[in-house]
Amino acid sequence: MSITDVSGFCISAKARVGSNGNVLGAAECLTGKATDVATGRKTWDSNLADGFDSGWVSVLLTLDANGVKWEVNGASPTHIDYSASWGEILSVTLQAAVDGANRKGSLRNVKIEFFTNSSDTVAGEIFDLDAATAPVANTMGLSNPIDAEQIAEFGPDGSGYKKLRVTAQVRLESTGTNLPGSEAIFAAIYVFTNTCS
Repeated sequence: MSITDVSGFCISAKARVGSNGNVLGAAECLTGKATDVATGRKTWDSNLADGFDSGWVSVLLTLDANGVKWEVNGASPTHIDYSASWGEILSVTLQAAVDGANRKGSLRNVKIEFFTNSSDTVAGEIFDLDAATAPVANTMGLSNPIDAEQIAEFGPDGSGYKKLRVTAQVRLESTGTNLPGSEAIFAAIYVFTNTCS
């Protein structure tokens, strides 16, 4: 098995190992298009002696008339802004993935809200995911070489949605005392639209 390279989306938002806050290394928080992203920094775990564990971290992705905003609790900047425009929001795909043994990437408390207009405060449709539906990728207790992923797709019954809000908690874990590779554990949100610029 290999980790799916999700394509065809307009906007993505990702929380990954990165360099665990090392400003000289790969960023931990990213949002944008497939060809261009804005980034933010986040120290997931300040002590790797007992393994790598971010704990549960709240995240929020918003798409509206102001563009894209990706908020990862404790990250710098507080929210990562990205300028983009789209037509109708068609669907959302969630992905949790790990590359290597004894690693786990999880999403929980996921709520996906579709709004007709950017100024709307009440969603037209909501997906409120239970623990069994939110993606979790887990290779704890297994041997290399191995990878794992879970992908879930959600599309509204209605149409004409222009605004989206996705709230969730993410957790990145590894039993090793060395920092995993920058993409070795991640949770991502992909937004599909009919037009994107």
